[in-house]
Amino acid sequence: MPTISPLSGMAEPPVSVMFAVTSSWLIPLAVAIRSLCVHSDPRRNYELHIVHHGLEEEQMKELGKAVSSYPRVSLGFCRLPERLLRILQHRDCGRFSPLTYGRLLAAALFPRHDRVVYLDVDVLLNGDVAELYDADLHGAPIGAVRDCAVLQSISTGRLPDHLEYISGMGVTNPRLYCNTGVMVMDLVQMREQETEDRLLRLLEAHPDSFPYVDQDIINIVFHGRIAPLPLRWNYHFQFELHHAGMADLISGTEFEEAPALYRQFTRAFRSRLRHHQWSLPVSPGRNFRKRREKIKTLQRQLAVFDGSWP
Repeated sequence: MPTISPLSGMAEPPVSVMFAVTSSWLIPLAVAIRSLCVHSDPRRNYELHIVHHGLEEEQMKELGKAVSSYPRVSLGFCRLPERLLRILQHRDCGRFSPLTYGRLLAAALFPRHDRVVYLDVDVLLNGDVAELYDADLHGAPIGAVRDCAVLQSISTGRLPDHLEYISGMGVTNPRLYCNTGVMVMDLVQMREQETEDRLLRLLEAHPDSFPYVDQDIINIVFHGRIAPLPLRWNYHFQFELHHAGMADLISGTEFEEAPALYRQFTRAFRSRLRHHQWSLPVSPGRNFRKRREKIKTLQRQLAVFDGSWP
């Protein structure tokens, strides 16, 4: 499996990042943008592109506050193209918004960019997204992290329903199915291969929504040509990793680093839990009750991360 390493011999271009959002997701988006800014390199420029469908000017101004103290981070807005809206006009998108399909048109939406990082609005960045933007995709048109839930289903001997649905459309190796909530997209290669037309034709040819909408479409069109990104860029705390049979299935894949990531993330939780447990016996009255509640809260949180609660 190829490793992701920085591109060599290239000047550092602005880091282009794409989000797609409806008005109901503005707060999570603001958090994601702020976390990106906090970890940005002060020597690098960042261009954030918000694809939307009907945001009001006041809402855009509110989002702008998230980058106001970072002069090297710019924020721009563009609407969903009419071509996509026409395709979706009579389609039941189910629980998904038409914005979900926006990343299918990234190459046309950003014609002056060679590549873009796509991020779901519910992400929380704990590192510099420039590292992701600079990743060497080793000739692949996109990079993404494999879907751990799919691997868990494979370990049980049964494919998820959506993979059964798309298995006849070229997805011959379900182990390669990726989560597209975080992607690096080589827009030059996508334009040369006219992948936008292929993606939209597939969307139009199936009036019934794909179970995982554009994620299924992307996996069909790019199957076998998706560079595996390091797990830390799209870590879901997928506790399926604890299931029997997963150790062999993830051997040699990016998921081998999951236990170390989990320990790193929960280290602070466990430290606080130990502190309150040791202090509880000598905590009188009100402090005793507060510490006991904090202990219960921390135990519940760790149980969630362990996959044992509720």
